[in-house]
Amino acid sequence: MGWVTTNTLITDCGAASDGGLPGDIDTKPQYCRRLRSAEVDGSTYADLKTGLVAREKAGGDFQYVGNSSQTDGPTKAAIVRFSGRATDLQDADGRRWIRIKYIGMQGTPRVGWVPNGAAGVNRNLAACTIGQN
Repeated sequence: MGWVTTNTLITDCGAASDGGLPGDIDTKPQYCRRLRSAEVDGSTYADLKTGLVAREKAGGDFQYVGNSSQTDGPTKAAIVRFSGRATDLQDADGRRWIRIKYIGMQGTPRVGWVPNGAAGVNRNLAACTIGQN
């Protein structure tokens, strides 16, 4: 047991500069998730046919494509990345929100929050299938 000065304390040793996500989030299969789809997961997921709209924070403002009024988020059956940390899950507005890394409409990586179903339920995202990584 000992003491350290706070100006030298690092609280998230594994974080990258990419929004505090792990540096290996794009390469480790454990972080890979997919947006469910009716074709793979059944008609229960037909409401995901156009994907999800990402938010700036759980239940917060929409993310937009550049300076346009078009909302952004993972598209139908998209592959996204989720760190699995409890801090990247929040319940707000009666929904469970999950912080993900996804490829936006302009083809660039983004970090945002998407609804993953009713509070306490994980519904919209599933583990990637073999080969999706």
